[in-house]
Amino acid sequence: MGDADRLVKMEIDYSSVVDQKLKECDEIMKDPSKLNDALERLLPLEKQTRTAADAISTGRVLVAIVKYCYAGKQWELLNEHIVTLSKRRSQL
Repeated sequence: MGDADRLVKMEIDYSSVVDQKLKECDEIMKDPSKLNDALERLLPLEKQTRTAADAISTGRVLVAIVKYCYAGKQWELLNEHIVTLSKRRSQL
């Protein structure tokens, strides 16, 4: 059985933490110029959810990061995060 065939058990369920942080970031993103503030809150959360193997919460955080970059029309930042996060995502 290779690494791709192994099942990883979720260590911690971060769904409630993600709900709270996403609400905070939605408020922050009412002013698109505060995109970096929202990302500073979400990127550490992405790492926590990824290392805890909480794939659902990680996916929600990743979608929010992409959505916020798109809403702020920060195309270079969007591309940068898509590449970086897709590489990290392969760790799940």
